[in-house]
Amino acid sequence: MNEWRSRTGRGSARVRGYFTVEPDKESRITLDPSRKNRHGDPMPLVRHKIDAASEARAASTRAHFESLFAQLARANDGKMGNLSPLNYQDHPAGGCRMGDDPNTSVVDSHGRTHDHENLFVVGSPTLPTGGCTNGTLTFVAVALRAVPEIAR
Repeated sequence: MNEWRSRTGRGSARVRGYFTVEPDKESRITLDPSRKNRHGDPMPLVRHKIDAASEARAASTRAHFESLFAQLARANDGKMGNLSPLNYQDHPAGGCRMGDDPNTSVVDSHGRTHDHENLFVVGSPTLPTGGCTNGTLTFVAVALRAVPEIAR
């Protein structure tokens, strides 16, 4: 225990900061006929672009995080190490946005597609964007909410 204490008396901490980043309305998930799986089905083609508002605030957000992390390091007589680039797709989601308006969403609140009465999409695709933490329990809750509607 003494040896462990001597090694950990001065250590480092990994600190992360997250902020909202939205996809551009021109982002798309489609099928790529030039790439197929082993069954001959076309593979997904993801065209992802961050929206203009998120792009516009990226530099100031990074500067804010750098200032905040440097302040935390100084408070403990430490120093700030590496700052990784901004990447919000740690836990991607989306592609079949949930909502009431068929013009701005793919499925209703139960995961039923607006244009096909008996087609349901549930879980992570129905959320509007990815998150900074693992959303598995949210995805499961959204899926379980759809079960009675699917059974009907």
